[in-house]
Amino acid sequence: MNTIILDFTDCKSYLQIHMKLKETFGFPDFYGCNLDALWDNLKEYCPPLSIILISGINSLPKEEKEYVTTCVLKVFKDLNKKNPDIIFEVIS
Repeated sequence: MNTIILDFTDCKSYLQIHMKLKETFGFPDFYGCNLDALWDNLKEYCPPLSIILISGINSLPKEEKEYVTTCVLKVFKDLNKKNPDIIFEVIS
């Protein structure tokens, strides 16, 4: 099983969150930095049989923390429903 660590610790803005997602999963340069693009790219670039460990959420500014916990994590939940071999866990 692949282990992917997604660490938002140094992110201070919406754009930095999406750049961290792009960097972590190896999305192409044309990644659109929005939730639809995240969904599309995760389906293509997230390796099968993966566990995604998400950290640094508590270090995010208030608005960005809310965005990650309500929107970004929903995309990961939907990905897990579509492909149960890709799981995610918030570790901090």
